[in-house]
Amino acid sequence: MKKRIGAIIVTMVLIAGVVSCENVPEKPKKAEPVIVHTTTRCTTGTIKVYAEEGKVFDYSGEIDVENSGWNGKPIRIVVHVEGESEEISMEEGN
Repeated sequence: MKKRIGAIIVTMVLIAGVVSCENVPEKPKKAEPVIVHTTTRCTTGTIKVYAEEGKVFDYSGEIDVENSGWNGKPIRIVVHVEGESEEISMEEGN
């Protein structure tokens, strides 16, 4: 009987030891740096304007996108054409 009580006590001590080891928090892992990859903004491209009768205007070069529309406001694109310029007139409503 004494052996049985001794075995029970040893078993309970071992179980308590295992349970208490499970609650030990792990050491925090060392933080790794976050790498953010960004691209250089492109400022060149093409703009083509079409009407019912066909292409009205074709531009290739520097383009300044002041507002792309992602903020909910109207899109605003500015193009500065150097040298000869051709005036383009379109009737209202086109």
